[in-house]
Amino acid sequence: MRRFVVFVLLLILPLFIALPIYAKTQNKVAILEKDEVVDKDYFAAGDTVTVLGTVNGDAYVAGGTVIVDGTINGDLLVAGGNVTVNGVVTQDVRVAGGNITVNGAVGGNATAVGGNVTVSNDARLSGSVVMAGGQLSLLAPVGKGATLAGGQVTVGNSVNGDIWAGVRTLTLTPEAQVMGNLHYISDTDATILSGAMVAGQTSRETPPQQSQEAIQKSRGVAQGIGAGFKLASLLSALVLGFLLLKFFPRFMETSSEMIAKNPWRALGVGFLTYAIFPFVFILLLITLIGIPLAFILLFATLLIAYLSKIFVAFFVGNWIANKFHWKTSNVLALVLGLIVYYILTMIPVVNGLIFIVSVLIGTGALLLTKKDYYQKLRAKNSI
Repeated sequence: MRRFVVFVLLLILPLFIALPIYAKTQNKVAILEKDEVVDKDYFAAGDTVTVLGTVNGDAYVAGGTVIVDGTINGDLLVAGGNVTVNGVVTQDVRVAGGNITVNGAVGGNATAVGGNVTVSNDARLSGSVVMAGGQLSLLAPVGKGATLAGGQVTVGNSVNGDIWAGVRTLTLTPEAQVMGNLHYISDTDATILSGAMVAGQTSRETPPQQSQEAIQKSRGVAQGIGAGFKLASLLSALVLGFLLLKFFPRFMETSSEMIAKNPWRALGVGFLTYAIFPFVFILLLITLIGIPLAFILLFATLLIAYLSKIFVAFFVGNWIANKFHWKTSNVLALVLGLIVYYILTMIPVVNGLIFIVSVLIGTGALLLTKKDYYQKLRAKNSI
């Protein structure tokens, strides 16, 4: 639970504190030197992040270029443009990025999602592996099974378990040794070169062409999944809202007051934010130095959009409580507001409008409140 709270706070804090001054440090280079030892969880972000030392805990790293050459005695979580893992990770590795290369040793499971993902023959994976991307190369021995989803997928070493794959093309090199079954979904047969071995059964399925009856069943399943997703979304919003109330109660209250006093201003600021964002995002993408900032901005904008409903729901709960003269705590107001919000978003005709207005007003209120806090800090020379 402690790690979850810390992780959520790290997602939220930049919106309230760090983003206004990020432009001053956008060329940041973060380095954990070879002789440095961190006896707790390690967090680093920047254009370039290099981990050469030892982390006796989990490592959370984000950057344009990330290089991990040290030892992580815990989990490694990485997001970046170009990610290279050369060191030792005693537990799990989870990586998302554009180009991902794993050359090191992983004591647990490995999950990698990216445009191009390569696990070289120098790597050692003790657990299972999950890979997704445009081009995947699994050239290292895998201690357990492998789940692969990609366009062009190559397996070139031993896999001590089953392989499940959804691919456009699948190639097993002469070095490939599958100790379990090979099951894949593809329009074409796998290319299994001479010397490759599959100890179990090899089976291929083609992507199904659905009948009308199957489509109807799929719609029913989709509706069930949608209802489950709604419930899960409500529960996650409640948890995140509780954390916000615990750690940022005054900010929540001020944002609610901002919506009550200036709803049209908040709506206008929210509209301008999402109207301008695509142009800023594209402008940053076309400059090499701006690419990391572009994706950080995208992540922050998506997070603000998600948080916006929590701020609006908190306002709605307080408004209802005041309207009926109920004495409620902040927590009960949040629960009431979120329940009302999710009920309204299930009404087919108005759900889209409610969602859009909530995102715009919530975003505007959050940014206006954040701006006021920032101005107060500057007036006190705190930043």
